[in-house]
Amino acid sequence: MKMILVVVGMLLSVNCFADVPLSIESGYARATPPKAVNSAVFGVLKNAGDKPLVLVKAQSKVAKTVELHTVVHEDGMMKMRQISNMTIPAHGELNLQPGGLHIMLLDVQSALKEGEIVNVVLSTEQGESIDISVPVKKVSHGMSH
Repeated sequence: MKMILVVVGMLLSVNCFADVPLSIESGYARATPPKAVNSAVFGVLKNAGDKPLVLVKAQSKVAKTVELHTVVHEDGMMKMRQISNMTIPAHGELNLQPGGLHIMLLDVQSALKEGEIVNVVLSTEQGESIDISVPVKKVSHGMSH
C-alpha cells in the first residue's frame, strides 16, 4: 500500500511540473554597443495549449531589471511603457516586435554581443515559470533604446 502511494505521489508531482506549452519563434535580443545600458527581446511567442497564458513577469541574469513593455503614441511621439501583463491566446501567438510589445532588458550587466545567448524566465499569473533562450543579433533598424 505504501509503495502505491509513493508511485501515485511521484506521478502527481511530475504532472504538477509538466512543461508549459510555450515556445518562441524567430526570437532575438538586440546587441548593444559597449556603453549602452538597455536592450530588448523580440520574436513570436506561441502557445500550443488549450488555455491562454498570461505573462506577468520576466527575469534574466543579463540585466538588473526586466520589464514587459509596449509602445504608445502620445502627443505625436512614440513612448515605451511598462505593462502588467501580456496574454498569449490558446493555440495562438503574440508578436514581440520593435515599436510594439517587447521584453525590455534594463541596465544590462555588460554589452550584449552578436552570437551570445540570452536566457529569460517568464512567469505566468498561475505561477508557472517558462525558460526561453534567444540569440543576440546586431540590428541596425527599428526601435532604439
